[in-house]
Amino acid sequence: ETGGIVGDRLTAYLERRAAGGTGLIITEICAVDPRGRNFPNEVGIWDDSFIPGLSKIPAAVHRHGAKAAAQLHHAGRETMKMIMGEDPEAPSEVPSAVLQQPCVAMSTERIAFMVEAYAKAAGRARKAAFDAVEIHGAHGYLVGQFLSPFSNKRTDAYGGSDENRARFALEVVRAVRREVGSDFAVLIRLSCEELVRGGYDINFITWLAPQLVAAGVDAIHASVGVYSTPGNLSIASMDTEEGFNLHRARAVKQAVSVPVIGVGRVHDPRIADAAIARGDADLVSFGRQHLTDPDFMNKAHEGRFDDIRWCIACNQGCIDRLTFEMKSATCVFNPECGREFRGAASPAPQRKKVWVIGAGPAGLSAALAASERGHAVEIFELR
Repeated sequence: ETGGIVGDRLTAYLERRAAGGTGLIITEICAVDPRGRNFPNEVGIWDDSFIPGLSKIPAAVHRHGAKAAAQLHHAGRETMKMIMGEDPEAPSEVPSAVLQQPCVAMSTERIAFMVEAYAKAAGRARKAAFDAVEIHGAHGYLVGQFLSPFSNKRTDAYGGSDENRARFALEVVRAVRREVGSDFAVLIRLSCEELVRGGYDINFITWLAPQLVAAGVDAIHASVGVYSTPGNLSIASMDTEEGFNLHRARAVKQAVSVPVIGVGRVHDPRIADAAIARGDADLVSFGRQHLTDPDFMNKAHEGRFDDIRWCIACNQGCIDRLTFEMKSATCVFNPECGREFRGAASPAPQRKKVWVIGAGPAGLSAALAASERGHAVEIFELR
């Protein structure tokens, strides 16, 4: 979105997913401070001027009976100077293991400022009529960087011991809760394990989780990994086992009484149903599957599993495009993804018979487009 302001394109994309049967829409990352942006056109929530644009999202998804949560984000060291015009800030002067971008250690005054920045951002989300906020503490971003001995080398009250490394996250949660009041949902997304040398493991998170709940968290979104985790498990590719991370959600669920959201290479609602039935999680989130088929939840409710267009976790149209090209995510299987604002195809003024020669990706896409406009389509393929 231009200048961090929510526009019609993002609104239409999210409304399309709500219309497809989704219960809760958690937005993409929303920057709580301009220095925390992860990419140039990241949605902003660091100033009141963003509220009118942000309010378009809950208004759109509420029309379809869905709820909306704004994801509060600061990239910490996992960003580039070219995006912000200055070096990134982080708990310590330890560059990202992947980006190798020099960063600046935050002063205690800056830490206090950022705690309030998260809180004020949450207040703006409430003013914009969101139903919840999710504090992004996963994948090696700022909150996660403070939690981790892999990235936090501080020797003051915010580093060293488990208690000190947890201090920033707990202060953010308490400040957010104070800002939004007791009747507004506060979620936090965590990487349950970093799976890097020198990082924390599941035992640290099961120790931390009850403290986050006591500080004001209503649900925990149990993800995994950081930028430098081997295999990029935060956005697991097609060679990763389906539902590979659900056992970590189960471990967190056993440590707390609030709902736990499972995630990680879950594309099939039947996998999610089985996970909930087993007690692995209370809810399951879908990411890339929403890009591929916005109607997959409605199709699942109707038992039309053969009609679902499945995400294969190729990552080419979504995260690779975002990371390597700095362009908005789309999907190689869904040409409408990101273009929903253009509206549905209008009916053709005259119905015709259309022959499509060749049943490759281009041919089938052309056949679908022609059919949606009302034409009678026949496809011919050499056998």
